Amino acid sequence: MTVLEQRRNDYQDKILHETREDPETGALLWEASGNPVPLDIFKTAWIEAPEGQAAAIAANTAAFLAEYRANPPKIDDEQMYEMRAAFGPGETVVNVITGEKTFL
Repeated sequence: MTVLEQRRNDYQDKILHETREDPETGALLWEASGNPVPLDIFKTAWIEAPEGQAAAIAANTAAFLAEYRANPPKIDDEQMYEMRAAFGPGETVVNVITGEKTFL
């Protein structure tokens, strides 16, 4: 069995045994996290994704980004040290999701 065949079998097994259907959208969600199963998992498993899968993924991503923008992570001293080491003092680092600028 090739690596690709093994991966396909593994993903088929995961889709069958580690997901649940969202009654509102018909999308498959991971049992462990409640997040929608990504479309590439279906493609690799040679399984057709439910009709509402792409919309559920888009809605989940939009909700995550809205929450992230509302509550962006704080930069602690260690992260500031690492950014200065990586980019150099005096540089500006921009969070591409929030647009927040950090001056090093």
